[in-house]
Amino acid sequence: SSVISPLTGPDWIAAGDAACTFEPLSSQGIAKALRSGCFAAYAALDCLDGKADTARARYETLVQGEFSHYRATLAQHYRAETRWPTAVFWHRRLAHSAFPADMRTAQPHLTLEGAR
Repeated sequence: SSVISPLTGPDWIAAGDAACTFEPLSSQGIAKALRSGCFAAYAALDCLDGKADTARARYETLVQGEFSHYRATLAQHYRAETRWPTAVFWHRRLAHSAFPADMRTAQPHLTLEGAR
């Protein structure tokens, strides 16, 4: 799982897999890619309306918030799995579940409500 930084720049907005990638086991990739595409479309419209700085900042906030929530949820699921404590597969994932406190307490999914 990863997210690029920055997510936007002059005349471009990263969306879908160009913005974030997700652990295949989470089954979140396609849904998150479509969602970030919707956010990017709203940001592009705002950019065309002359509100580029606000649009790019809002998009960065939305995508980073989604990614933080995803990482926190993923970490909870990995820590909950206790059936195979010595399996290398789960051991590697548990090592990645030690995220900073701000990711463990991430806010719920952000919505498009009021995005424009």
